[in-house]
Amino acid sequence: MPDRTVYKLSDKGKSEFINTLKASILQFNYDTNIFSIAAFFLSTFTPDVQQELLQERLNILQKYRAGIEKQINPLWENEVSSAHSANIKRMIDLVDAEITGTNRLLESCNANM
Repeated sequence: MPDRTVYKLSDKGKSEFINTLKASILQFNYDTNIFSIAAFFLSTFTPDVQQELLQERLNILQKYRAGIEKQINPLWENEVSSAHSANIKRMIDLVDAEITGTNRLLESCNANM
């Protein structure tokens, strides 16, 4: 078998990893791969911290959704193109999907406690 190299994170590297992971959980990005990758590393945190982070993510997503919803009203829809209106509604669909997925992860954390 060929030799293999094993790498180890320095204390500074561990700190940077944790900070990056938290930031990736506590933000919404239409590129959902960022959160998907971070979700695989949730076990880095204690179950209590996992719950706190996911609950905070839910709060952020719900505020984001409410902000998008404020844009939609009958007057606005008459003033913009149907494509623009459809795209704004699509943004809500994406946020709703992230809310559903985050709730699923939170339920999983609750079941493991």
